[in-house]
Amino acid sequence: MERILHRFIRLALLWVALLVPSSGCVGMASFLLYAWKGNTVPAKFENLVEKKVAVVCVSDTNMYTSELATGVSVILAQKVPDIEVIPQSKIYEWLDSNEWEELEYQTLGEGVGADMILAIELDSFRLYEGQTMYKGRAHVSLSVHDVAEDGKVVFSSLPTEHIFPINAAYATTDMSEDRFRKQFILSLAQAISRNFYAFDVQEQFAADRTLVAP
Repeated sequence: MERILHRFIRLALLWVALLVPSSGCVGMASFLLYAWKGNTVPAKFENLVEKKVAVVCVSDTNMYTSELATGVSVILAQKVPDIEVIPQSKIYEWLDSNEWEELEYQTLGEGVGADMILAIELDSFRLYEGQTMYKGRAHVSLSVHDVAEDGKVVFSSLPTEHIFPINAAYATTDMSEDRFRKQFILSLAQAISRNFYAFDVQEQFAADRTLVAP
């Protein structure tokens, strides 16, 4: 059964690859190449290993920053070797006791005893496509700040849009908003976290097929 699944995934990936224009989408082509070969995609930034890391999500308008930061923290703790993730409760306790200006990540890092700050900037977040369908969309940008180097940015990513699910939308009659929101945030947290650990593309494709089940 596993061989059949892998063969199906490879054929699907080949079909998608044929749709990628030769003039662009280099990142997508590289991703598909890893998937076709069944290789592990390396982490974009590996230096969270053996570090004390605080995950902070900031947004001007969104109320789900806490859920997203918690989701990313849990995944990193599971996937990154020898990482020590600072509990969100400790971060919020420090924030409540101090006047913290956003982007002063070095001050925050020193306050909670972190080596690195993973900053997630959530620029937009929505759950609906029209009035009767769920389709999650979020724009996020990432930066990692080295506390020992005065908060120097040691990794960053340009703002990207995360869509869930990619090729469909789900009727609001199929599930509650709360359930869909939690699964969308899980999908977004997984996408963010995969920047920091190696992962198998075929396993990820298989997992993505079951993230939403009415």
